[in-house]
Amino acid sequence: MTNLIARVWFQIVLVMLLTSMPLFVLHRMQLERTMAVLDQISDSRFPEELAVHYLDDLNRLKNFDPERSAIYTRRLELGESFLIEAQSKNVLRSRLEAELAAEALWNASLVLVVSLTASLLISMAIVRKFRRILTESLDKNAKLKDLRSLSSWQRIAKELVHELRGPLTPIKMLSSSLTPKFESMPRESYARYLEEASRLIESQTNAMEGMIESFTEFARLPDPQLAPWRVKEFLERFERSFKSFDSRLVLTVVIQVSEDTQAEFDPELIQRLLFNLLRNALEANPDGNVPVVVLARLDWQASLAIEVSNRGKMIADAIRERIFEPHFTTYGARGRGGNLGLGLPVCRKIALDHGGDLKLIKNADQTVAFQLQLPLLTQRA
Repeated sequence: MTNLIARVWFQIVLVMLLTSMPLFVLHRMQLERTMAVLDQISDSRFPEELAVHYLDDLNRLKNFDPERSAIYTRRLELGESFLIEAQSKNVLRSRLEAELAAEALWNASLVLVVSLTASLLISMAIVRKFRRILTESLDKNAKLKDLRSLSSWQRIAKELVHELRGPLTPIKMLSSSLTPKFESMPRESYARYLEEASRLIESQTNAMEGMIESFTEFARLPDPQLAPWRVKEFLERFERSFKSFDSRLVLTVVIQVSEDTQAEFDPELIQRLLFNLLRNALEANPDGNVPVVVLARLDWQASLAIEVSNRGKMIADAIRERIFEPHFTTYGARGRGGNLGLGLPVCRKIALDHGGDLKLIKNADQTVAFQLQLPLLTQRA
C-alpha cells in the first residue's frame, strides 16, 4: 500500500515538472525577444555624445535668448531624461527581467496548483479504489479459506463416518446373532463362537479407538511451550533417541550450524514432527533398509532449516499438492496400519505454530525431502 502511494506521488511530481518546464522555456524566449527589441530601440536613437552636445547648445541658447528661456528649459529636461534613460539601459533590462520572471513564476504557480489539485483528487480516487479492491480481495480470500476449511472438515466427517461404519457392521451382526446362536448351538460350540466373536469385537473396537485417537491428536494438538534450545544439542539427542527406532532405518544426522546457534521451540513437538517424517519414510518403503538424512543448516533467509530426506519411493505428481490436506493418504481409503492421513497435516501445524513452515522441497531422483523452517532465537528478539 505504501509503495503504491509513493509511486503515485512520484508520478504526480513528474507530471507537475513536465507541465512547468514549458512555461519557464517560454519565459526565457519572451525575455530574449524583449531584450532584442529594447536593443533595437536603443540603437535607433542618436548617439549619447550627440545628445550631450545638444544639451550644451540649449544651455547657450538659454543664456543668449532669455525671452525663450522657458522653452529651452523644457527641452533641456527632456534631453536630460533621455540621456538618463540611455545611461540606465542595464537597469531597465534588469527591471524587465524581474517583471517577466514574476509573471512566469505566477503562471507556473497557477499551473502547479491546478495540476496538484487534479493529481491529488486522482490519487485519492486511486487509493480509494485500491482499498476497496483490497478489502474485497481479503473478504473473498477469507470466505474461500472458510469454505475450504468447511469442505475439508466435511470430507473428514464423511470419511470418519465411513471408517466407523466398517467396524460397527460386524459388531452389530455379531451382537444380533448371539441370542439365536445360543438357542441353536451346543454349549461347547457356542463357547468357541463367543470367544471368536469377543476377539473380533475387541479388534474392531481397537480400530475405532485408533481412528478417534488420530482425529483427537489433530484436533487437540497442544500449543507449543517455547524455550531456547541449542540446535546441535537437540539434534544429537534426537539421533540418540531414534537411531535404533527401527532396524530398517539408517539414520544420519548432519549438523552444519555452530555450537551457539539457538532457536526457540517446543522440543517435544519438534521431536514428534521429525519422528512422523521418519515413520512416513518407513511406511512408504516397507521393503529393505531406508536411509534417512537429517540436515540442519542456515538458509538464505538466515532461518534454521532442518531437512529430512530419504531414498526410495517418491510421491506421485498427481497427489503432491494434497499431501498436507487433512485425511489425505497415499495408502487408499483405510490407509496402512490405521494411517488416516493426519501425519503431515499435524507436522505442518506444529511448524506453523512455531512461526515456521514445513515444505516438500524435493521429489525427484528417487529422493523425497521435506524442509522444516524455524526462526532463530535472535529473530524473535
